[in-house]
Amino acid sequence: MQNPDPCVQSTTHPASSLAALVHLSGIFTLFVGPLVVYLARGAGTDRIRDAALEALNFQITLLLAWIVTIISFIDRIPDGSNPRPGKYRHASMGSSE
Repeated sequence: MQNPDPCVQSTTHPASSLAALVHLSGIFTLFVGPLVVYLARGAGTDRIRDAALEALNFQITLLLAWIVTIISFIDRIPDGSNPRPGKYRHASMGSSE
């Protein structure tokens, strides 16, 4: 029986399972798993290589977002060495009575 909707692809193909595994490997290996699969597939265009490239792009974007988030939170930790005007000011420091 043929699929009546040509836009819907069959998920029983082994390449679909391998493409899903490439995406899941990013959870455990960050960007290393998708990078290894992408480089191992060699030149050419196939479903697994495309999935590895998508997973690699996603994992690198996620890694950069985490780095920016961590840096922004570290910058907001008050350490008292260089107090900013108006922030973290003790009540007795600002009064001129």
